[in-house]
Amino acid sequence: AEALVRWMHPQKGMIAPNDFIPIYERNGIIGKLDQYMWRQVCKLLRKWLDEGKNPNPISVNVSRLHLKDNQFIDVLNHLIEKYQISKNYLEIELTETADSTQISEGISLLKDSGYTLLMDDFGSGYSSLNTLKDTQFDVIKIDRGFLQDFIGSDRGQKIVEHTIQMTKSIGLDLVAEGVETEQQKEFLKESHCDIIQG
Repeated sequence: AEALVRWMHPQKGMIAPNDFIPIYERNGIIGKLDQYMWRQVCKLLRKWLDEGKNPNPISVNVSRLHLKDNQFIDVLNHLIEKYQISKNYLEIELTETADSTQISEGISLLKDSGYTLLMDDFGSGYSSLNTLKDTQFDVIKIDRGFLQDFIGSDRGQKIVEHTIQMTKSIGLDLVAEGVETEQQKEFLKESHCDIIQG
């Protein structure tokens, strides 16, 4: 599962993240929104555990801006301790974009702290074989646009199939995002993609 933010406006209804996240980023308050989401997920996981349920892990987004300031790890660790949940239940999702030394250090800090790392939006325009060669991520999430654009042609299907095979052969788990049709599901099943999100 993945925790996603939506703005429920009293007059305009649901406002998609693409319409307000960039404003939060420009104003430097994206960190507060991220922390709110992390806290809500930890509360929910604690509730489920108290009810005797065995929850699936939930992934939360961490803005790349956090990775330039290592204090974010203290916030995550505090929430894990406060709500007494295993780090296995809280997975960290990062968008795969151009890297920097500071960001690499933040990713290393998360990895060393025992969090499972998911690379979001793989195939959305920045990905390369170098990314997979050197990655510290545990899970690759194939971007919904990549899947939808490529699944319509024989050549595109071969590219998706080989991406799945290559990712698995180097020991990474894989999730296909944006799966909305039976045809997509069956194609991914036949291509040995074990996890889908739709």
